[in-house]
Amino acid sequence: MKKITILLVFLTMLTVVGAKNIRTINNPSFTVSSTYMFQIEKVDIKKESTVLHCVSYNHPGWWFKIASSSYLLADGKKIKVNSAEGIKMDTNITVDSTRQCRYSLIFPAISAKTNSIDFLEGDFDGAFQIFGINLKNKKLLYDSKAIPEMVRKAAMHPLDDNKLLPMPKWENGSATVRGKLVGYNPHMRSKIEIFPECPLDLNTASIKSTISDDGSFSAVVPLYASHQAVYIQIGDYSVSIILENGKECDLYVDLVKSSHYITDRIKEVDSYRDENECAFIYFSGAMSDVNNQITKPDVCDLKSLSRNMPKPERDNLTSEEYRDVIFKCMEKNLCTLDSLHLITSARQYMTSLIKSNTAINILYPSWSYIKINPNDRMAHRSNDVMKSISKLYLNNMMLAYTGRFSTLSNYVDCAIGLDTVAVKTFNFSSKKMEENGSTFEQINEYKRKYRKEYAASILGTSSGPVFDVIEGQYFSDILDSYSPFNDKQLVELNSMDNDVIKNYFLKKNNELKVLLEKRKNNKNYIIHTEKYNSGEDFLAQIEKTYEGKVVMIDLWGTWCGACRSSIKYFEPYKSELNKKGVVFVYVTDDKSPEGAWHNMCGGISGEHYRLSSKQTHEIFEKFKFFGWPSYIIKDKTGKYIYSQTGAIFENSIVDKLENALKI
Repeated sequence: MKKITILLVFLTMLTVVGAKNIRTINNPSFTVSSTYMFQIEKVDIKKESTVLHCVSYNHPGWWFKIASSSYLLADGKKIKVNSAEGIKMDTNITVDSTRQCRYSLIFPAISAKTNSIDFLEGDFDGAFQIFGINLKNKKLLYDSKAIPEMVRKAAMHPLDDNKLLPMPKWENGSATVRGKLVGYNPHMRSKIEIFPECPLDLNTASIKSTISDDGSFSAVVPLYASHQAVYIQIGDYSVSIILENGKECDLYVDLVKSSHYITDRIKEVDSYRDENECAFIYFSGAMSDVNNQITKPDVCDLKSLSRNMPKPERDNLTSEEYRDVIFKCMEKNLCTLDSLHLITSARQYMTSLIKSNTAINILYPSWSYIKINPNDRMAHRSNDVMKSISKLYLNNMMLAYTGRFSTLSNYVDCAIGLDTVAVKTFNFSSKKMEENGSTFEQINEYKRKYRKEYAASILGTSSGPVFDVIEGQYFSDILDSYSPFNDKQLVELNSMDNDVIKNYFLKKNNELKVLLEKRKNNKNYIIHTEKYNSGEDFLAQIEKTYEGKVVMIDLWGTWCGACRSSIKYFEPYKSELNKKGVVFVYVTDDKSPEGAWHNMCGGISGEHYRLSSKQTHEIFEKFKFFGWPSYIIKDKTGKYIYSQTGAIFENSIVDKLENALKI
């Protein structure tokens, strides 16, 4: 009995000693996380190792992966992961019906005196990262004073002066956006990208801003109106904000708050958070009162009509029934809006946005979650359903605030495509004109006029900002094909009453002329004029001409937006591959206007060929292509090693070309 007692005492002592060698932090607080889908539930600090007990969340059947490049930053040192328990690193792990997966990551030991650590799966885009993991207490390692108190209070307690938003005017100008990412760490892969919606030019480039180590950034944003919406993307978070021409907009993005907003732990660790405060982006400067309100999560929930769409009592609704559902949803959102007690200008902005989304959902029902009777979706709707849009009174410059100007105008212009009666009349008249010897240009002019008349029947007028945008997009499409305006088009442009739009496109036209003149000296492209008997004959000649070379064939069209985007994004990779011996062959056919094709070729380095539609069809048949763009890779032996339809992933294609060079 004495021996047993001594043994129990000895084992108890071992347990106590063992416990002293392990320090456990349950649900450690953290400052900033790159995602809510990866969390650390517990940290064990042992004498021989440091163990992170992790959980990943996802939809059942979806997967995640933890890279073996994972490491900790502790006291300025980089500590690489040793192993994992419960998962295999660098392997896709499928999440089961529980929507979560628990596992442990084992690292070398850290000092017992370490106060905090950072976890980084790596330094690549999309890597899981958690910064400021507190190993001492639940306190956030964060300076809440980084956001000026005056700015925070203005956002939390807005003053309503009952003033309406000023009606935007057409203006070519710019505004400055300055920002600060509070809680930013230079190891983050956060990116700032601003999308300045320009309804006159759907190809307006986005603006990417560099983030300084202290989290600050700045960008000058081109505007088309005195007041308008732009989209700003901050990492995975995007929001629409209002800018004013010639003014500055300052914003503070609280990355700490955004990291905790959708986790249960916010109640435990976010001690500085006011109970009435739910936003994590704060504004000062021009339009700050409106921006502070329209970026709140509960307000943002009303920006998507489909998100709040009620479930219909049955499927296969008629167009009229569908229209009624959409309008009921609009009324419901407007009632919810009233309950939020926003200031007058913010409520006015949201009312315009909700009504714009209503019109968009009626014009193109496929964008909603409601199923419509397929036999009725294309039915004649202009007398009732389509004309109901005019009751929303959207044909004014308030659309500039909504960020829906481009979409709504484009949908109104193309709405005729959903009206079978109008389409039949349209096609019948076009065919008659063709039979009577009308030129291609005359038929296109008739189509343009007919579409405008149809749009006028929807809006109840044939003038206004929506029609200004439709006209602007017509001129934009011409320049987008790299074709300067001809004399007739210049006469039409100069006859426009809207001087802002007129001057915008006159400037763009002159810039295009300068660019095309400059491209004449470009020696990096060759236009081939040889004729071929068939698609097979063309492929045989390509094999003969570039014998012993790796060849990438890109089948594209001047009219194909996806084709041109892929060419643009792949261009930076070509120079190095070309030096290694890869030949880039670009093939189009007679669906691409010859003049536009010549002009575009000057901006695409490589070998250019123009076939007949019959010949490209034969190539499509051979490789079972089903659309544009399509791609073929031929290796040095003449073997086709790759063929695909659809936009390419640059890194994947580069790998295939690099491997082909090794053969």
